[in-house]
Amino acid sequence: MELETTHFIWLNPPLPTWAKDNIASFRRHNGDCLILHETPKLLLPRYRDLYEMAKDLRTKSDLLRFSILETMGGVYFDCDWFHYSPMPLQDMNGKIAYYEAVKGIPCIAALASAPGAPGWQTVAKHLRKFTNALPCICTRAFQDAVRERPEYFCQLNGRFGTGPKKDFYLYCKAHNLTPHEHNIPDVPTDLVAVHFSMNGERQVDLTVKEKNIDIFMDWAESE
Repeated sequence: MELETTHFIWLNPPLPTWAKDNIASFRRHNGDCLILHETPKLLLPRYRDLYEMAKDLRTKSDLLRFSILETMGGVYFDCDWFHYSPMPLQDMNGKIAYYEAVKGIPCIAALASAPGAPGWQTVAKHLRKFTNALPCICTRAFQDAVRERPEYFCQLNGRFGTGPKKDFYLYCKAHNLTPHEHNIPDVPTDLVAVHFSMNGERQVDLTVKEKNIDIFMDWAESE
C-alpha cells in the first residue's frame, strides 16, 4: 500500500529556518505530497482532555499525530528529520509502522498508518492509564501497545538513523575535518532520513553540509 500524504506538525509558529530546511529536504526527494499542521483542529475528542492538560508542546504534538494518522492515514515525521532519499513504499497490511532509534525500542518520531488501523485503539487504551499529561506519556503508551499487540505493528521500510553525536560534531567542526579525512565511510545509499533531535543537547540548527558530515559517526558506529 502506498501512503501518499506525509504529515509534519509545528504548533508554535513561525516555523524556524532549520525546520523549513528539513521539510524542504523531504520535498526534494518525495514531491509536494505533504501537509504542515499548525493547529489542533484534527485532534480526536478522546485526546482533548490530555491535550488541554499538557504544558509541553511535544505531548500536544504526539496526541495530534496519533489523531491525524488514525483519521487520515499517511506518514508522519518530526520536523527535525533530514531526508537523504525517497521514502520507500510501505506495505503494512493495516498495521502501524514505526522506527527504532534503539534496537527493540519503538520510537514515534516517524510513523506510518492506514486510516483506522486497529492498533490505534490499543494505543488509546494505554493512554487512558495516565491521569496527567507529563512528557513522554505518548511514547510510553505506544510502546506498551506494541508489546501487548505486536501483530498490529511493524517497522518502517528503509534505513533510518539518529545523530549527530555531539562530541564528533564538535571535533569535526573544530578541525574542519571531512568524513574521509577521519576514515569514516560514505553515506549509505539506502539511508532514508536521519533524526537530528540531539535529545535536547542543542537546538537543531545544522546546515545541510553539517548534516551530511554529522551522520557519518553514527553510521560508522552501527557497522
